[in-house]
Amino acid sequence: MKNAVRSALVAGAAALGVIGGMAPVAQAADGVIVSRERGHVLDCRGKLGELTVAVSLYDNSEHGSFASVVVDGDEGPVYGGSSEPSSLFRGNTVATGIPVERTADQRAMGKAVVVGAFLPKGKPVPVHEVVDDAGYIIESTGTHRRLATKVGVSLLGKYTALTCQDAFRYDLKVTKTPA
Repeated sequence: MKNAVRSALVAGAAALGVIGGMAPVAQAADGVIVSRERGHVLDCRGKLGELTVAVSLYDNSEHGSFASVVVDGDEGPVYGGSSEPSSLFRGNTVATGIPVERTADQRAMGKAVVVGAFLPKGKPVPVHEVVDDAGYIIESTGTHRRLATKVGVSLLGKYTALTCQDAFRYDLKVTKTPA
């Protein structure tokens, strides 16, 4: 789970192109940036016939939202897409549409529509992690709380339920120090 927190912060922010790029909550003269970041991470998988569907959903109070879908066949990715929805998680629900293209020729194939619900599961778990990324030492301290999920995706005219390997809500103080 430790790596999931790193993935939530670093990969999500990098996907949005915002590490060091958005107005920080507080920036010291020495370049240290401190922010409070809250959000959700859902990393889910399912089967669509012979194909495997991977859906990643991420939101962050400082950096926005990111959603992606990848559909793999025997030879690798067949379809895929991503979006930066303005609204992804509301209350205890999640809903978004992700434009999907065929990997071979980037032909538009419609949208993957992801919908579901989640509830907190267990107590918040303390987390502390330090990583070196994009020219910063990033220290994250706070909590995450597992989520029980019921999520599915409609894609290419079919629906499949998804199982979320990583599903949690986070609340972190993030300190970014120039490396």
